[in-house]
Amino acid sequence: PICPHITDRVYSAMGGSKLTVHMEDWQKGDASLIDEDIEHSMALVQKINAVVASEREKMGSKKRWPLNAVYIHGTDASVNDAVKVFNDILAQQVNIKKIGYLGAGEKAPIDVEPVDFGEGELFVDPTVTPEIEAEGWGRDLIRAIQQMRKNMKLNVEEFIFCDVKAEDHLVELFKIWQEHICGEVRAKQITYTDAPAGERVEDLEINGKVITVGVSSSKI
Repeated sequence: PICPHITDRVYSAMGGSKLTVHMEDWQKGDASLIDEDIEHSMALVQKINAVVASEREKMGSKKRWPLNAVYIHGTDASVNDAVKVFNDILAQQVNIKKIGYLGAGEKAPIDVEPVDFGEGELFVDPTVTPEIEAEGWGRDLIRAIQQMRKNMKLNVEEFIFCDVKAEDHLVELFKIWQEHICGEVRAKQITYTDAPAGERVEDLEINGKVITVGVSSSKI
């Protein structure tokens, strides 16, 4: 087994009858437990995930920035229904705000070229709304501050204070997502200032913009 020592411990704790799990025979699969419909649904989700990822790359859309919407037009209603089984998982995997489903004769509400996914076609909405822009920049700042925390060797549970210097437009976007940013990086406070200070101050290049961030442990 993988991780033999841990596996043995679990085996013993669960009342294994033999001296070690390694003395057991391999379990045989029960084909009757396979749900072909679920298998098909997941296969479709994987195909769509790959197609959307490819389209995202062509669009130059950053992975941490959510897409506005994807509209799915299956070859028939059963395809749409199959994808809907894992609708939430698909939305999470492709980082998307909305998934729409188009029936026979329905047109996508956006003017983009369809992309084939094998059992239908899909339309990717490239619109960047103010909410998406705020979330995208917020996630990028979170990643940068988390890296600074790591470089400072701060305890995972340790709170910090942050100073941030950025263009006015970016500051407004960060403020929209400030509560989430603070929660993710464990910041008691984020101060927007022209002169960031802290135990560690870095000029960070994010998406072609220079953002200066100062981080201090709240223990100081």
